[in-house]
Amino acid sequence: MVDAVALFALALLVVAVIASVVPGVPAGLVALVAVYVEYFFGMGNRMSLWLLFSFTVVGLLAIGIDLFGGAITA
Repeated sequence: MVDAVALFALALLVVAVIASVVPGVPAGLVALVAVYVEYFFGMGNRMSLWLLFSFTVVGLLAIGIDLFGGAITA
């Protein structure tokens, strides 16, 4: 059985995928929030710190590219 926190984190990840095609919505931030919701409030304590660190780095890179990607390509 899946708990409510996992379903909420999954819903946030679905929103992040949809936000990746919607301009102005930071998809990386939404995905990062989903990871931290699962880590702190769900069964994410089984997640290793290296995996959490890796998700955080990738999420911050996605946020940076989302924010500064237009300026870099111009």
